[in-house]
Amino acid sequence: MVIYPELKKEFLKNDFDQTLVTTFENWVKAWGTKDIDTYIGTYSKSFSFNGMSLSKYRDYKNGLNKKYSEIKVAAENVRYNYHPKYHVVTFVQNYASKLASGGQGFQSLGTKMLYFVKEDGAYKIINESYTNLH
Repeated sequence: MVIYPELKKEFLKNDFDQTLVTTFENWVKAWGTKDIDTYIGTYSKSFSFNGMSLSKYRDYKNGLNKKYSEIKVAAENVRYNYHPKYHVVTFVQNYASKLASGGQGFQSLGTKMLYFVKEDGAYKIINESYTNLH
């Protein structure tokens, strides 16, 4: 949910730069295929997660890629929201992984919000949030 002190015309914009949609779709695909370069390439240089810089986040995600033989990520009910300073992509994330040993890995279902900014002419994720659905 995004709250504004007043609803201006620029907040009602309903057309999106197709590159935002493509960037989001590439992010989902790269995560599921464990393509770490493409996945991390969608993040802003300023991104941080739980106190980790982007390079530490890359190491963390790369470690998970090695831990899991398979990662499945599905994005459902995708919504693109415009703001003059950034775009927010909101969706239901269905995630499941399989351990390299063959056992069940981590599973989750929740709402994810990705905040995109323009950086060097491309959309990059500056922040993200996740809430489990019960």
